[in-house]
Amino acid sequence: MTIADSSSLTKTRTFLDDPILIERFVQALVCGQPVLLSNPNLRAEDGFETYQLLSKTEGIIATIKLTQHPITVLVNGRSPYGELVHQAMIKQEFFPTASSAREGFYNYQSQTPPPGYRLNCTKAIALWRTWWIGNGHRTDQAGIELELLISHQGQWSKVQEIICTRGRLVIKILGGEVTLIGSAMLIWLQKVQSAGAVKDLSS
Repeated sequence: MTIADSSSLTKTRTFLDDPILIERFVQALVCGQPVLLSNPNLRAEDGFETYQLLSKTEGIIATIKLTQHPITVLVNGRSPYGELVHQAMIKQEFFPTASSAREGFYNYQSQTPPPGYRLNCTKAIALWRTWWIGNGHRTDQAGIELELLISHQGQWSKVQEIICTRGRLVIKILGGEVTLIGSAMLIWLQKVQSAGAVKDLSS
C-alpha cells in the first residue's frame, strides 16, 4: 500500500467521538488527504508534509512525516489512545515494526504479505501457540503441514523451532535466533494451508 497525494478532502472541523476521529485521521494520512478534525479530547491536523494526532492533555499520540522513506508512523505506546490507533493502523495494513528511537513510541509501516501467506500482528506468545499446536502437540491438529515466518533484519525468515521458558521465547531461524518476551508485539506470516482457506491454529 502506498500513500498517494490527494487534495480531494476538504479540511473540516467536525465533532466526532474518539474512535471515529482516530479512524478518519489514519484514513487521511494513508491516502495523503488533508485533515483537520477535533473534539473535546483530540485534534488531528496536517501541514508542511506532516500529520499529527494530538491529545489535548498529553500531546502527541501519532505523527508522520511524508518526506520520510519508508513511510513510518510514530505511535505513542504509552497513550491511553494507543490501542485505538493500533487497531485503526492494522485496518489500513500498517503494522508495528520496531520501537522508535523516541522513547515510548513505536514505528508503524505498511506491510503486505507475500502471495500464499496471511500476515499476523499479535503478541509473540500467539506465534508459539500456533507453532506448538501445528507441530502435533494437539491431537486434532496432528499432521498439518505448518510454515511460519518472522521478520528478521529486513527479510522473512522461516521459523525452525520455538522454545518457551518462563515467559520468554527463543525463536530459532536459519543462521540464528531471536529472543522475545511473550507479551512483545510481533509480525509473522502463516502459510495458507489450502486454496481459498487459511488454517487458524492459534485457538
